[in-house]
Formats: sequence, structure tokens, C-alpha cells
Amino acid sequence: QRLDKACDQLDALIDDILALSRLDTLDQPAEPFDLDSLVSNCVEQAYLLAEERHIRFDLQGSSGIQIQGWPDQLASAIDNLLRNAVRFSPDNGCITLRLTHDADLLSLQIEDQGPGVPDEWLGRLGEPFLRLPEQAANSGHGLGLTIARRAISRHGGTLGFSRATAGGLRA
Repeated sequence: QRLDKACDQLDALIDDILALSRLDTLDQPAEPFDLDSLVSNCVEQAYLLAEERHIRFDLQGSSGIQIQGWPDQLASAIDNLLRNAVRFSPDNGCITLRLTHDADLLSLQIEDQGPGVPDEWLGRLGEPFLRLPEQAANSGHGLGLTIARRAISRHGGTLGFSRATAGGLRA
């Protein structure tokens, strides 16, 4: 059983490293896609994980636009951020997604009601293999936010973190 678990962890690490390396290749041309549909699909997938804990998703706003890019990569980034929000949210919590668009800026914010991250670590989130001191040993390899940051950057965006109004984390 321990060997199976170790193999599963190694498989997950290899998958993360491969996903990270794929982001650096430009072999696929960008394609147009509807951001609202992509975000809605990501929320539907995350809801399946959160259902047992009665976590509610509050999707506010819409972009109403199509963007040019790599929908699978952006979906992976949003999925990772939502999974983290679900993982750290309390039972019966709420995860808020805000999608806004004006002439020059498209913004997607994901906010949870979890314990948050100490201020001194906020600027380091997304560094490869970063693990917070109090982070559980079985909570990943420290590549998920790195992958999300690169995918968002590839679309001309930035991924930043701050304290959420409810005390959790805002991405």
C-alpha cells in the first residue's frame, strides 16, 4: 500500500512537471474561445469536489467576450485555483468568483473563506516547489500555482494574491 501511494505521488509529480514544460512550448496556435463558458465549466467541475462539504459558489459578472489563447491551459489554471479554494474553505463556506471587463482590463478574482496565507508568503505564492510551513505533507508538490501563473502569463495576464475580504485568500 505504501509503495502504491508513493508511485501515485510520483506519477502526480511527473504529470505536474510535464504540464509545466508544455506551457513553455509554443507548438499550438492560439484559438478564440468564450471566457464565460470556460469559467462556468470550471465552476461546474469544482462544484463536484465541493458538494460533500456544502461549499457554495457565487459567480458574479461576465466578460461577454471571446479571447484568443489556449483554453485547456487557462482552464487548468482556473481549475487549480478553484481546487485550492475548495481545499482550504471551511465546510458550508462560500467561494466567490468575480469576472469583470472594461476597455483595457479583464479580471477574474477567486476568493475563499479559508485561513488565508501570512502576508510574508503572499508574494512568493507560485514559486516552483514552494510549500508553506504549516502546509500538509499530502497537499501537492508545490507546482500547481506555478503552472497556473505560467498559463495566465502566456495569455498576457498576471496572477497575484492578497487577503480576501472574508479573511481567506484572493487570487
